[in-house]
Amino acid sequence: MRIAICDDEQYICNTIEKFLSTYTPAYDITSNVFYDGEDLLCYCIEHNVFDVAFLDIEMPTLNGIEVAKRLLQINEKCIIIFITSHATYISDAFRLAAFQFLLKPINPDDFHQDFKRAIQRYNNLHAKYVVKWRDKITCLVHKDILFIEVNRKHLFIYTKTQIYECTGKITDEEARLYNFGFVRCHQSYLVNLLHIKTIEKDFVVLADGSEVRMSRQMRNKVFDAFLRQNTGPST
Repeated sequence: MRIAICDDEQYICNTIEKFLSTYTPAYDITSNVFYDGEDLLCYCIEHNVFDVAFLDIEMPTLNGIEVAKRLLQINEKCIIIFITSHATYISDAFRLAAFQFLLKPINPDDFHQDFKRAIQRYNNLHAKYVVKWRDKITCLVHKDILFIEVNRKHLFIYTKTQIYECTGKITDEEARLYNFGFVRCHQSYLVNLLHIKTIEKDFVVLADGSEVRMSRQMRNKVFDAFLRQNTGPST
């Protein structure tokens, strides 16, 4: 896991590096420290992209919001965690679909709680979903799956570009995909929370415009899961 730390205050960078050292033995973590947003972006252009970025919102020359926008253009999978001294920037951060924000001074418990969630998100974004149909085996990335439909013991896996078919039970897939951000929204449908744009009365609207049916009994479950996905656990 490649991590960027960008803050114009050295002690903040040192603090995050210290916290990250706890995870180094268990995870293949490499980190790079930057004190300026432009230096970070120049590094990304010349070298590899980052999987996680800790970004100070208030920086000279280029603020963290602008840096995050450019990072996501380079790598849409990048997990953005903002660092700020002022809660007034939080709305801007979440408008950009940031993963989380940390208030200065950084509380160790908050950091570890959010970074463990970031690890889970990273695993979800890079894990593979295997589809077996007759003599063909296809590996999909979980994040590319929009939703799954069941019809007479056949599963149909919908992505932006293709529909894949296999046999199975929707209940088995629900258990299999629970930790990857999927939620059951109907007796016949399992939807990827990453792609939900709007939750309506009887269906959910995905970012690509697709509409997936949702039962009344499962609406609260979907709504709660969607909130947890986008705001993190409550404290």
